[in-house]
Amino acid sequence: MTFPLSKSALATAVAVLAVALCGCSSKSDPKPTPTGESSSSSKSRAASQVCGSLLNGEPASALERLTDSKHFTESSLTLDEKVRSLSEAKQKLLGNTSFEHRGKEFDLCLPVATDDLTGGQLTVSAQWIKLRAADHTWKSTNGWTVFDIVGDGGRDASAPYASAASDTSLLDFRCPVGPGREKNTAISVVIATYKLDRNHDAQAPEDLTRIAYGAAVKLAQQMNCLTESRLPAALGDLKKVT
Repeated sequence: MTFPLSKSALATAVAVLAVALCGCSSKSDPKPTPTGESSSSSKSRAASQVCGSLLNGEPASALERLTDSKHFTESSLTLDEKVRSLSEAKQKLLGNTSFEHRGKEFDLCLPVATDDLTGGQLTVSAQWIKLRAADHTWKSTNGWTVFDIVGDGGRDASAPYASAASDTSLLDFRCPVGPGREKNTAISVVIATYKLDRNHDAQAPEDLTRIAYGAAVKLAQQMNCLTESRLPAALGDLKKVT
């Protein structure tokens, strides 16, 4: 069934068809956004400002080097539980009292590189760990680099332990509050990565360790255990444990 068009409707239809045929468009028409994309550039921030300024100074610079990007957004996709602030992270960690080896993982930061021709996404998380003998191997291997971040050569359970590969890292430190009062129990800051440029492999373990250090210091401050953590005031040159 067809319906007759009024004169005004017919005129409008002819005008629209004419514009389509000549390829003309109004300058005021907004440029369409490709399907599935969002205007993330307006939401992107510097490395030092993403994730509630969890990372600043050298840790932020390390994030930029690792991803070859100056701007970041934060992903909303997570396999674990995302916390909105360090105070919430403290509350969640103190409440996580029942675990055998590793406690529940809480995501502190999920930065995503947004600059053109760059890539990479990180997940920075924290959890309790009941340390076992095999958890801390004070020797670098072909796949993992162990760093003496304190610089005093200490290799006991009270010393921070930092180990990293090209795509992941962990930094364990003592924090004797809540579950951390138990013997050989520490907080573990873990970083996982996705879609990093393979050209960053040589520098990646050090950059990941600096990022983990930045998050660990902020978390230790929030947990009121910075002194007990023995985390240094600054990293300086990282010394590889051989």
